[in-house]
Amino acid sequence: TFDWYKIHLIRVCESLGATPVADLRPIHLTAWLNKIKAKRGTRRATIRCVKAALNWAVDAGSIESHRLTRMKASKSGRRELTIDEATHRKALAGVHKRVRLVLSILWHTGMRPEEVRE
Repeated sequence: TFDWYKIHLIRVCESLGATPVADLRPIHLTAWLNKIKAKRGTRRATIRCVKAALNWAVDAGSIESHRLTRMKASKSGRRELTIDEATHRKALAGVHKRVRLVLSILWHTGMRPEEVRE
């Protein structure tokens, strides 16, 4: 989770970091997301991360408030991909046995890659 927030916040700070928090408005974040041609999931994640960081700063007493409070993140879309047995076998054919093990676990359990890592 920390790395997930860190990745999104670093990208925003590299681009908008010179903008004082008191001046940061939804239009700034939206314009940047448009500039990088962010897809729906990236937009949602970025808005969530920035708002969470700013809300934390408010709770910690570092800032009084911020202007992104009412900025809406799009609803997350549901992605569903079903891999049939033939495709699964083909994927297993050319990979190292450790990767094969992970792919088999994912296919048989429906787990996400990050869940296997844990």
